[in-house]
Amino acid sequence: MNELPDPVFFVDRDLGRKIFPTILRDAGLHVEIHDDHFEDDTTSDPVWLGYVGKKGWIAVTRNKDIRYTEVERDAVMIAGVPLFVLRGKWDHKTFGLGFITNLPGILRFLERHDPPFIANVYLPTKSQPKGRVKTWLSYKEWLRRPEA
Repeated sequence: MNELPDPVFFVDRDLGRKIFPTILRDAGLHVEIHDDHFEDDTTSDPVWLGYVGKKGWIAVTRNKDIRYTEVERDAVMIAGVPLFVLRGKWDHKTFGLGFITNLPGILRFLERHDPPFIANVYLPTKSQPKGRVKTWLSYKEWLRRPEA
């Protein structure tokens, strides 16, 4: 089981600089923002993923293409990143509030799953009022890919 004394959540540029990170910080989370570490829109995903992996941070994005783009997917796995992908077409405020509602499930997921992985975070719904987190790609699954 993983130990999470003070997890650091790295917010990708697609979740903005203000609303989403502020909601997480207001909930007491330690948050790092993409643009505080990299030039906006000039840093490739493999570069920031490698940085996040070296820092031991938890990445949060809404970029589902990372799962389907080989170089980005491989960067997650090689850098050892725990990556949470927010699913749905919501604004930053809705994503932030949904993330906080789902935080117990996210922290439970982190305790039960060793990185690297890509996991989907689904916001709360009537049938799932606390939201849910589901593995999208585990390290073991990645290792079984045909080109491995």
